[in-house]
Amino acid sequence: MTISPTSILSKKVLAFIQSQTVITLCVCDNNLPYTAMCYYVYLPEENIIVFKSKRETTHMNAALKNSLVAGAVRQDKLLSTNVVGVQLTGMLLTNNNSSLLSVATRKYYMKYPFAVAVSGDIWMIRPDAIKYTENKMGIMGKEEYRLIAE
Repeated sequence: MTISPTSILSKKVLAFIQSQTVITLCVCDNNLPYTAMCYYVYLPEENIIVFKSKRETTHMNAALKNSLVAGAVRQDKLLSTNVVGVQLTGMLLTNNNSSLLSVATRKYYMKYPFAVAVSGDIWMIRPDAIKYTENKMGIMGKEEYRLIAE
């Protein structure tokens, strides 16, 4: 059972995830890790991360073989005295619900209108755990959330 992120994530964490632009996607194929960076949009009501990538890329081939993925988002503008980021685990959604994919596609292109001109497909990840880290001048703060009931 999925738990609504808007009811469990703090407003600070939701605001952070929604305000950033790039996710580092982490996949594994034949025990070999691989990463890729993609523009993304997070839709908390649906609890999905939406990104665009070509099906034939190394990371998408790996994710299509093993839909369990991880990711990391750090702030777009780095400050040496304040490091903020999110680590997450989740699942690539491969049996796309057409209405959910339609909403995801529309929201993605609203945030990144230039991406219409770039080839590729829209993909979705459903996070099941999110860990927020904030390091201000050596003071580390962490918040962890499970988005799937165990």
